Amino acid sequence: MQIISDSLGTAKKYVGNKQIFFPLNPEQLKGSAPGLLSILSDKDNFFTSEFAEESFFKYFFIIGYSKESQFEAMQNFLSKHSDYNYPSILVAHEGENFRGQHNRNWEALAGNLHLVLFFQPNVEINSSNSTSFNIISSVSLIETLDEIQGLEGAAKTKWINDILIEGSKVAGCIAQSNIQEDLIQSVVLGIGLNVENSPKLPESAIQRATTSLREHQKNADICNLESILKILLQKIKKNYEDILNSDHKYMLDLYIKRNAVLGKKVAIHPAFNETSDLKTGVVERIGEDLSLYLDSEKEPITSGRLVILD
Repeated sequence: MQIISDSLGTAKKYVGNKQIFFPLNPEQLKGSAPGLLSILSDKDNFFTSEFAEESFFKYFFIIGYSKESQFEAMQNFLSKHSDYNYPSILVAHEGENFRGQHNRNWEALAGNLHLVLFFQPNVEINSSNSTSFNIISSVSLIETLDEIQGLEGAAKTKWINDILIEGSKVAGCIAQSNIQEDLIQSVVLGIGLNVENSPKLPESAIQRATTSLREHQKNADICNLESILKILLQKIKKNYEDILNSDHKYMLDLYIKRNAVLGKKVAIHPAFNETSDLKTGVVERIGEDLSLYLDSEKEPITSGRLVILD
């Protein structure tokens, strides 16, 4: 894997001090990769290092400050460069104009993990693997946090793709698949994980408290960007390969087992409106397609913004 960064100090926060970097001419990158780098960073100087132990991913872009959402930047880039076929990792140490699910603002603070992943599975779509690609980030985060001392068993999933610790949001995930002729040709995953800082969000009927991993594990030797990213990438790669091998039922099982909403009274707001067509009820079950079943509704709910009321 080739590591590419516009900031040596930032890069070492994610890959450690032992990695040796050299100056990079972006034109040395393969295919349309130079174009992607020009979108991710407006800096003039870049650095590169080879990480021989990693063969699954081709490129790892580490950007000090991103002026736009890397998730959106990657999607826009792929829409114009269908030839880009390199599994890639994108990290922005901090930035602006980041967004989460349903285009909601997400504060990208230094010390937190802002991660985008790109894959090309090229597998025939079915209800099972479609669900698994949707929850791969949430499940991988649960598995990752379970390996951090002091956080074992603490993380819960909140429908659809938020992660909570003690009722407060610590992470959010988004996923976008490109499907053509019944094939999942590419997948872009976005993960925002509060490692060191809790973003300040405006109070509303929907936005609730946030937290960070550092609030629950203060030892920086145990809980830091480098160690968390290393574990998380291992989990994502394994889960991705299991999806391709049709051996991924455990992902939905874990997602449901570790959910924070079953048996809870909740309110479901429309995705883009906090007041209209509000649905409330007790969550009875989560379907295999992630549909939510409330005791007050005849039909399952497939979208919206969920608030736990009790």
